Amino acid sequence: MPNFRLFFLQRISEDITTISHFRTYIVIFKKTDSLAYSIYDLTKPTFEE
Repeated sequence: MPNFRLFFLQRISEDITTISHFRTYIVIFKKTDSLAYSIYDLTKPTFEE
């Protein structure tokens, strides 16, 4: 559901202050001891970290 997805990203964005354009980023969630997320810049090659 796009609506849920947008709401979800908006909720996450509250903790993200360095991203100015969500459309160029992808948020990857990984569940470990606590919920953690990694952000990848889609404008850069995937082999760059």
